[in-house]
Amino acid sequence: MKIKKITAIILMLAMILTLLTGCGGANPDKEFEKQREREKESIVQMLEEIKPVQIAIESAIGSDKLYWINMDGTVGTNGGTEIVTEWENIIKIRVNSRYITALNKDGILFCYNQSNKVLTTYENILDFDIGIDRGIQRTEYIIAMLKTDGTIDLNGTSNRIQCGLDNVNRWTDVKSIRFFVQTLTNEIQDPADGNTKRSQLIIDALCLAAETNSGEILFSGFELKIVYPSESEIARGIADSIRSGEGWDIVFDSDKRSELFDNNRNSSDIAPKEVTVIPVDMGFNEFNKQERHEYRTQGTYFIIQKDSDGNWVVS
Repeated sequence: MKIKKITAIILMLAMILTLLTGCGGANPDKEFEKQREREKESIVQMLEEIKPVQIAIESAIGSDKLYWINMDGTVGTNGGTEIVTEWENIIKIRVNSRYITALNKDGILFCYNQSNKVLTTYENILDFDIGIDRGIQRTEYIIAMLKTDGTIDLNGTSNRIQCGLDNVNRWTDVKSIRFFVQTLTNEIQDPADGNTKRSQLIIDALCLAAETNSGEILFSGFELKIVYPSESEIARGIADSIRSGEGWDIVFDSDKRSELFDNNRNSSDIAPKEVTVIPVDMGFNEFNKQERHEYRTQGTYFIIQKDSDGNWVVS
């Protein structure tokens, strides 16, 4: 009898606990959505008040730093460096963790280095962009400047050759430029692997795109098609080296053998017999698409962009 009473009490307590949990317990997902809606509304109200012509966002711990251009050409900021409030007649602004850059209508580019607190100005600039190339060995912060004569100067460059930034100084008649982060793909074919094709990815490659006055779109990045020789081709290469060199002595002499080996190999790999450079095609629509900004506040992410009517939209 006692056992039945105890069992009934336990069941009753379990039911009460279930009801209390279901009715009075907080729902984390709903609380997060409510907080997100409050933050979103706050951002919408801020944009309606300041009516920015253009915005730029710097990623930061906690909440991101917001910069914007006012309708009168001055610059404002929420959480950022106050030096920007001294700049006037600004028509374009870009920011990242290293640089705050802005171009005024007279072709003067203001470039504030947040690391060493130094402000540098450049004259006769028509357009510009800044970017970060996160290479394997080091991270590069790069400024691309389009001069009024239609040519391009770079402050910094990528250590990854396939970004193609070393070649942009050859471009002419350019009217606007823009950095893109692109994944590039190399196609590799090796007889040692049964002639199967494999892909080598270049992740987050910083490439520059440009539009010329004639409407042509130029893109700095390129991909490679690499074909390695077969074993018989390698053997013929060594045989040719022996015939055109010093005969078999080149094989038996350790120093000369090392030289022969290096001539037929690239580092520790067989040198490719064929390398084809394939330019990456950057379409006009991609180059001219509306900018899309990621903005984080209090740990919550939002997307800020302009719609087709030029109104700021937060999502």
